[in-house]
Amino acid sequence: MESTLHTTFNSHCPVDVWELVLREATFDNHLNNIPGDAEDTSPGAVERFQELKATKRNVVLVCKTWNALGMRFLLEHVSLTRLSQLDRLYTVLGRDKSDGGCLGAFTVRLDIILTDIIPSVRYPLLQSYCRKVETLLRWLPNVDILYFKQSSRPDSNSPALSVLAPREWHDILVERVQGIRALGSPSICENIDGALALSAEATFPSDLRFHQLRSLHLSSFTHSCLYAKLPSECFPVLDQVIYDTRRLRWSVDDGGFLLAHGQKISTLHLIFHTEHWSLRRGYGVVLQELCPNLQELQFRTAFWENIRRFRHTKVEVVVIYVPSDVKKDEVKAFLGELHGSFPSLKTLRLTREPGVQQPNSHALDILNLLITRSTSRGITVEDGNGRIIGHPASAWPV
Repeated sequence: MESTLHTTFNSHCPVDVWELVLREATFDNHLNNIPGDAEDTSPGAVERFQELKATKRNVVLVCKTWNALGMRFLLEHVSLTRLSQLDRLYTVLGRDKSDGGCLGAFTVRLDIILTDIIPSVRYPLLQSYCRKVETLLRWLPNVDILYFKQSSRPDSNSPALSVLAPREWHDILVERVQGIRALGSPSICENIDGALALSAEATFPSDLRFHQLRSLHLSSFTHSCLYAKLPSECFPVLDQVIYDTRRLRWSVDDGGFLLAHGQKISTLHLIFHTEHWSLRRGYGVVLQELCPNLQELQFRTAFWENIRRFRHTKVEVVVIYVPSDVKKDEVKAFLGELHGSFPSLKTLRLTREPGVQQPNSHALDILNLLITRSTSRGITVEDGNGRIIGHPASAWPV
């Protein structure tokens, strides 16, 4: 490729210098973040991410040299939000592969967020989609973050779709499992009753090994059951689990995953989108037994009263989402029980909507209350990016 670059380059500036300039212009701070790590919730974060993607696209359109230099930056993080995008990528990479190219080698992260096939996709389309993903992963040999943030949610009345979950997902994973560092399992099966029967029969091969997998994102009851059946040695370095449930009838204690693998977990991230969490009574206390080595507990929910169920003596970091309409009484009740619930707590991290440019007066009052009360108890307060915004009184420099 380098000889080609020099033949198309018409400037006195060395190619290496241009490459450094373009890398700086398109650098993504969060490219290698394990999904579930601290999110950029600072003002303008969403806009900056969109601008970054636009910059990468514009760079490759300037000239042949910039196209050759910038293509690796454009393709390093591929995010698919429409079936048409998946089809386009499939076509481009297939043509490149036939021509002996290596465009797929540039991609290290693949996010699949196919929102346009919700909720009425039928089996043949979903099967075709899974086959394309399976082939794409063969053409993207260096992907180490494979993340289905939100996948297809087919009709729950079709039992055939439930069968698809374990069989097709196994085919997707089996060839690429060795190098995956972070994995987000999709929500393929919505029929919880059908999944109960299927999960009892379906299995992954016991010799499957996720050698490098650090973070596992679960949003499917079926997949939770499948991973729970694997022996402990299948996850030698797993230390973070993210539960994302958008339904009332699936809960983090279903499927037995934490019972099977919870002792490995140091970070647990719980995402709930409804007020009525589907948790057994006393589950917050049981968490100590399921995950005895837990160090960080993250909550993404607008309903703080439910967070107060949880107890853990070893947790040192608690991450909470601060909705713009949270009430002071909720905050005070939460803070009043914080030390008793988490006696080893050292850090409280606050996240908020990334699109909020300027907090209103109520949000500022809530933030001040959280910082003042927490720091007075010796707790450090951080923003969503891990920057300290409140020092304990004893920690201030003299």
